[in-house]
Order: sequence, then structure tokens, then C-alpha cells
Amino acid sequence: MNVAVDPDRIALVLADALVLGDKAAAKKWCISKRTVQRYRAVAAKDPKVAAIVAAMRQDVQHDLATLRIAFMRDALVVMREKFEDASLDEMASAFKVVGELHQVATAVEDDRPDSPDPEASEAEGGRGSASMSAH
Repeated sequence: MNVAVDPDRIALVLADALVLGDKAAAKKWCISKRTVQRYRAVAAKDPKVAAIVAAMRQDVQHDLATLRIAFMRDALVVMREKFEDASLDEMASAFKVVGELHQVATAVEDDRPDSPDPEASEAEGGRGSASMSAH
């Protein structure tokens, strides 16, 4: 029996799946991992749902990028305080670490076809977009 599901709910579940992974999103929403995959299929076929999911995905990716930048700024402040009397080599090493963290974060974002969930198949997608709100 097919039961109509609110497109906003589908988008929220897929948003959480983007950030948390299918398994954790399913647990959060008290649904099965297979239901997350079904929601992804609905979003792929229904233009209205797809538009909501795409908008939410953009918001989530923007929020994650903003958080990453804020974290890196905070790290630089701490490094500045901690390394006030540090040598140039120590500072260069610290900045190298920050740069590598940024590269890794960027690579992770770029590698997400929508799916950092290693259990998700390519056909199923993986993670949808993130929600900061509860269901």
C-alpha cells in the first residue's frame, strides 16, 4: 500500500542523511534505512520533491562550509595565542596542518555524489541534505 509522504519530510530525512548517513538518519526519523533509499528514489522521480531536496542540500552545504570556516578561524586564533613566541618553523607547521584540514574537508565535500555513507550503493545515492531541525 502506497502512503503519500510529505515532500518536506522526505527532504528533511534526505538532508539528515547527507550529514549523518543513511543509517543514522533512519534511526533519527524512526524509519528503516531502506525507507531513506525509497525517499531518495521518490526525490529522483518527483520534480517537486527534487526541488525541495536540492534547495535544502544547498542550504546544508552552505551551513557546513560556514561551520568549517568558523572552525578554521577559531583554530587560527588559538594557534596565534599558543604560538605567540613560536619560531617560524613551528608556525609554518601549524599552518600546514590547517591547510591540510581544509584540503581534506574540501575533498570530502567534492567526493560526495550525495553519499558519504559507505554502505550506500552508487545506484541508491547515499546521503541527502542536512537538517538542523527535529522531525
